Amino acid sequence: MAVDLLHMPTDEELLVHPINIAEMALVQYLATIDADQRRCVALARRGRGRSEAHRFAHAGELAARQPDLFSVVSDDGRISVEHLDRVWLVINRHTRHLSAADAVDVRDAVDLAVECGILDWLDNIGPSSPVAPDALADLAEKIVVTLDADLVAETEEHEIRSAGAVRRETRIILECGSQAVASRLWDAINDAAWSRLQSLKEKEAVDDVRTALSSLRSEVMMEALGDGANNITVTVNLYRQTVDGHSGYGPGFIPGVGWVSTTAAEILEERSRRPRILPGDLPPVESYAFPVKHKAEIIGRDTHCRFPYCTVPADFCEFDHIENSPHTDPQSNGPTSVANGQCLCRLHHRMKTLKLWSCYTDDGGLTIHWSGPDNSHYRTVADGPLTPG
Repeated sequence: MAVDLLHMPTDEELLVHPINIAEMALVQYLATIDADQRRCVALARRGRGRSEAHRFAHAGELAARQPDLFSVVSDDGRISVEHLDRVWLVINRHTRHLSAADAVDVRDAVDLAVECGILDWLDNIGPSSPVAPDALADLAEKIVVTLDADLVAETEEHEIRSAGAVRRETRIILECGSQAVASRLWDAINDAAWSRLQSLKEKEAVDDVRTALSSLRSEVMMEALGDGANNITVTVNLYRQTVDGHSGYGPGFIPGVGWVSTTAAEILEERSRRPRILPGDLPPVESYAFPVKHKAEIIGRDTHCRFPYCTVPADFCEFDHIENSPHTDPQSNGPTSVANGQCLCRLHHRMKTLKLWSCYTDDGGLTIHWSGPDNSHYRTVADGPLTPG
């Protein structure tokens, strides 16, 4: 039997395309629900972290705004959620700085141009040509700058004015706003680090120049901020087992960091200037706000946001009454207690406050049962160092 090798399916068509097409089913569903719900539903349905939930939510929004494009790419196989996310990011980059009055009209015009441009491009390259996410994002950028060069110039000016810094666990990410500013800062840091490296080489052998230079850059930056790592004073919640209620033993747990060795835990205890020991059972209080010790107890039990699959560390979360407090809901009688408290990130706290999601506990906060807007049900179980057993 003769076989036409030109039409033999590739590994990508056999392995990747079905996955991309299957994921589009969730994107299609997300396009039909309220925009405020997309991230939460994507997180609960997929269970693969906030970053992926954001990508699915962006893809769902793009599918709702550009239905003709989505109807073509949803069963194409070459187009993934990442492709749609990249296109969304391009459009969002050029419209997010606009006023609410201008944003809708401008975005509609950009959407139409990008949708038509990508459809024409896909038609021209044919069904067998690969489509890289970068290529699709570059195409979207080209379409936008061709459509409205002034809009792109406004975006670039806004980004220059929007320099900032964010923390991601042990990293601090500095957004310089422009390539020129980033280059000047990097050159200054690098020059200072190289100077220190030369001085270091005069005193001792340096086996790994790359690692040493990276460490010296960090040293330069931290000293420029006014201090070094050895002199910074911080507040740390360290959870360890104890026999006498005062001294800990064994490994320790630090929210936002994770488990640390016995050695690290002992060093932290030894260097502590103002240790505060958690008592045993903390009674409920009359106030609406959770006291410091109640917060520490809840953090030690939860360690992160208690919404299904959310991993935002507890020290970046807000404290929520599982059963609403009478201070905010006269029809409810939820106490301000550890058993009725939970950690929720700002987004999921807002979703619960708006009654878009609801939850309850029947075991003092160890297990929390969630119900979503699409009649979906989830359960989260506390897994922090203060969880019994």
